[in-house]
Amino acid sequence: MFGFDAKNKLILDTKFICPACTLILRDPIQLTYCGHRQCQSCFRWQYGNLIKCQQCLETTSQNQVMLDRGFKNDMQTLPIECSFGDWIGILRNYQTHLDQYHRNPICEYCHRQFSTVSNLNGHKLLECENIIVNCLLKDFGCDEQIHLYNIRNHYWSENHQDSLTRIVQRMKLQIENMFMSSIQIDTHPFRSPTVVPVDSNIVRFQELFEILNIRQDDLNISNYTAQERVNNALFQCQKKSAKLTLSLL
Repeated sequence: MFGFDAKNKLILDTKFICPACTLILRDPIQLTYCGHRQCQSCFRWQYGNLIKCQQCLETTSQNQVMLDRGFKNDMQTLPIECSFGDWIGILRNYQTHLDQYHRNPICEYCHRQFSTVSNLNGHKLLECENIIVNCLLKDFGCDEQIHLYNIRNHYWSENHQDSLTRIVQRMKLQIENMFMSSIQIDTHPFRSPTVVPVDSNIVRFQELFEILNIRQDDLNISNYTAQERVNNALFQCQKKSAKLTLSLL
């Protein structure tokens, strides 16, 4: 089963979103090496003894993956807006609502019918040939339209990589400027000069800077792992700071 889709998915805290299926976490498991989470069903997609985190790309052995029941309980009161209609409630009641009112859903793109909403979500993510989307970097020069199920292959295209390089460099420069404008120097005559944070967002800027602290060599080579790390860095930045991305347009 895939995660939950909802109209308000994009405004929820990103910690509740599975980095593999990009839906709201269902039965979250935690990778103990890095601490990140994904849906239990998305974890089962991966084979072998080592599991690669879809958020930070660190690997965790299968015997160090645990079902995060505490986090699942914390999610039960998340506000949810049904992806099919006007129902508004909490996550605890969402599956019951879907089972009761949205049986045998139909894909609005290809009109194929499915036995469950979860199967429909999987179809949209992995196989529907009628879902065509714009690249996330459309406003930065990558103006191709892509089948949603093929979007990961698109990430390795030359056009996308060129756009990715430009936005990463611009975001890194802006984060540096925002960071410097968010601190002040304590120049009290009887104390040693110290840097004092004056903005509660300074920690967020530091996190973004670390994400974007990518060597220039990594931006210019075709090595799969390096390119994957760059793509992943941008994805994290887009999730962490939508306002920062918009300010670059």
